[in-house]
Amino acid sequence: MNSKNLLVRWRRNREVMKIQPLFKGFSLSNWSKRNIVTICAIPIVWWQLINGWIYFGTQEGFGDFLYVLERADCLPIPMEELYSERTENVCTGYIYGSVLLRVLNFLGLGQPALIPIGYTFFAIVGLFYLKATKNSTNIFQSLVYLSLFFSPPMILLFERANLDSLIFILITTYAMLIIRKYFVAAFFLAAAASLFKFYAIPLLFITIFFSKKFFRLPLIVVSLIVSIQVFLDIDRITHLPWDARNMFGNVVWGEYLLYLVKGSQTHANFVFSTVLGLGILGTIWWFLKKKMTVVSYWTYTGSRDQKFFIVYLSMYLICFFSGLSVDYRLVFLLFAFIYFEKTINLNPAMAILTRSCMLMTFYLSFNFELLQPLGDLAQMVLIAILLILLEPFIRLNFVRLINEIQVVTTMIFDRASRN
Repeated sequence: MNSKNLLVRWRRNREVMKIQPLFKGFSLSNWSKRNIVTICAIPIVWWQLINGWIYFGTQEGFGDFLYVLERADCLPIPMEELYSERTENVCTGYIYGSVLLRVLNFLGLGQPALIPIGYTFFAIVGLFYLKATKNSTNIFQSLVYLSLFFSPPMILLFERANLDSLIFILITTYAMLIIRKYFVAAFFLAAAASLFKFYAIPLLFITIFFSKKFFRLPLIVVSLIVSIQVFLDIDRITHLPWDARNMFGNVVWGEYLLYLVKGSQTHANFVFSTVLGLGILGTIWWFLKKKMTVVSYWTYTGSRDQKFFIVYLSMYLICFFSGLSVDYRLVFLLFAFIYFEKTINLNPAMAILTRSCMLMTFYLSFNFELLQPLGDLAQMVLIAILLILLEPFIRLNFVRLINEIQVVTTMIFDRASRN
């Protein structure tokens, strides 16, 4: 082969090497799999529209955030009147954090801001969903995620522009800050979420343990101030919504039992419902622990996806065990599950079981009449499976938490004794 032919071949190979990285790993099949969400979204959304699950921008839409904005417009009347028992007067029956109303009033966000706020919530949650599922290459897995995203509890969240959308956005941003090790900034974001809606408050104390020792005492003081404000707001609330047909969580089983005995419009004792729920969960956990073969446990490596999973799962479990959790807060479970599957290789049987439990949870647990307990039971099974798979991680962090509490307690007593 002469030198001229060699030169031509060299130039050709060089051009191929320049172009190849642009298309490396690309195929029409991979593209279709990764974009299956986009491909399927239009007909599924249209089906939801036909069934009346979602209707953006109408007078009835975004009703939950309208409820908040109406009361923000009522300021500066006393908070006691806002928290008083709900009447025909729009400035009554408020049940969220008082700080939220003051912030909205300070920003000047009244009822005219409802439509932009509602669409913004939906868009941001949707972007977080696309970000979480962007690397999904399995068609069946993508379809499962898509069906969960457009399930009744999620549609209820979007259609009402419920405040949980805002809390979800704050918690996701909190997770991003934790990943980047901006712990103090994450702490104050969790403080804002706690003052807006009460169930985020445990994140304050969790974040303290990640912060540098220099910041811990001031953050503990801020946490106590936030906690006092939260409890003052809770104490002002005259009546909390309580109906197992629109709820999920550990306490619903006491409600179901009372419905069976006395009919609807009755409420079980909270302590009794909690103990009953824990007993059912413990029984399911014990049975699965005996029968289930675990190929590999979930192990913590500190990856970005794992941190998202832990934050979302923490919020979901707080809602699950605290009670009074309406079904649209299952958004935390949805995102926890997506990141869970990204951080563990489940065997096929386990993957089918967990996805089946997720589908039953999201399609049966919300207002599905007699089949609703099946959805709540599937949720119990899912939590039991997660507890088994995360058992080594839970044990390790429980020991670490006890040690950290001892360190912080010793530090506080040492400073107090010096003063």
